[in-house]
Amino acid sequence: MSGIFSIVVASFGSAASPVGLLAAISNPNGNAVDSFNLAIRSDQLNASVQTSAASVTQLTVLSLPLALSSITWQTALTDAADLQKAAAIQIDSAGNPVVAGSKYVTANGFYTGYVAKFNSSGVIQWQRRINNNSDFFGLTLDSSDNVYCAGAARFFSSSLTDIYVAKLNSSGTLQFRRNIGNTSTPFESATSISINNVDYFNVVGQTNSPGNTDSAFIILNRSTGATVGATTQRDSGGSGIQEGKALIRGEGDTVSYCLVRSYATLSPGSNSNQVLLRHTNAGGFVWQSQLSDSQTLDPVGLIMDPSGTHVYTCATALSSDGLRNELLLAKYVSSTGSLVWQRKLACPTASLVAKSIATDSLDNVYITLDQTLAAVSNRGLVLKVPGSGAGAGNSAVLEGSTYTYSVSTVTSSSGALVIAAYSPTNSEFSETTVTPTATSAANTLAIASQTL
Repeated sequence: MSGIFSIVVASFGSAASPVGLLAAISNPNGNAVDSFNLAIRSDQLNASVQTSAASVTQLTVLSLPLALSSITWQTALTDAADLQKAAAIQIDSAGNPVVAGSKYVTANGFYTGYVAKFNSSGVIQWQRRINNNSDFFGLTLDSSDNVYCAGAARFFSSSLTDIYVAKLNSSGTLQFRRNIGNTSTPFESATSISINNVDYFNVVGQTNSPGNTDSAFIILNRSTGATVGATTQRDSGGSGIQEGKALIRGEGDTVSYCLVRSYATLSPGSNSNQVLLRHTNAGGFVWQSQLSDSQTLDPVGLIMDPSGTHVYTCATALSSDGLRNELLLAKYVSSTGSLVWQRKLACPTASLVAKSIATDSLDNVYITLDQTLAAVSNRGLVLKVPGSGAGAGNSAVLEGSTYTYSVSTVTSSSGALVIAAYSPTNSEFSETTVTPTATSAANTLAIASQTL
């Protein structure tokens, strides 16, 4: 079996035990990796989370050695019978995981955004809940370990949403929170957030209005959260859907990289493409590169290698027969947007949904995925890929599933998004931040792994 591509896949749970759905993976500063820190959602009663108030969902944070042969520690965070979900995880300068997400409050039917911090041994340090109808989808930390969160806030009297940002210091004290919107657009939401420089941070998301949905790129003040500048990115015809999915800071203070899901029409059921953009922190284009397939692409993850020379993306791709999802990976030259390689991971009996991506100083790439098997509970997977993209064509069996790693068939082009003006306004919520009555306890998720 010489020449077989080395790949690590971890599965949490089984059909007979609680399942884990991975949220995110993080590797601060691109260090060489010897362990993972994952935030997952553990469905304790059934897989219909968010559909039944009787379901009890725990947020579970795990630390795993690179070999994935055992669990170093795991901590579950339970908050009464309400439903919790983790959306993002980052590691601070001391190795402490910080997790952001939201919880469904059954008493009033609202979601509330939350942030929780653990130490490097998994002991809960603090947790905060933003007491309004909100979700957090993105999280980042600055050099002082201040926490920045981004997501959406819904007005109590309507279904309208604004982009929502909040900042907490390293001790969990709220510094500010703002909803950012435009009165002419009914729906606005942020999915990703990054530090720009010492003065600003950026968020990316989407904003819609009659006739188009744009990807929104917003520059915010790090001290107050107030909007400094904003642009939107839309297709050249001006009538499609553009969803800002991921955002990272570039090699310095002047550029950022943004990942956009692009539909040619206003129908979400139509095929969608992945567009990677390098732009100035004022919102202007430097270059853009598009990946297209005969089926739908849903990009979710974006990361730069520690050297700053390459950018990696991960996406969920619909299989050619339209029956299941596959993982699509791509590597680009950061300075030019040239595609270096692209790869797919597929399983003929299961769907794979990409969740997040990280890299290390050895040019390895780590991806988290959800795996859905027919008549079997979901499983969370961790995938390790070398930066060279080597190993196309190999396959292996893990718990009855065959994974095929192969060269993908999507095509690359220059893209077709344009810059449009966007002028959001700011307001500040007056609700208080509360600490939920949650407990921290060990969980019992099973782990199985195989090195191919």
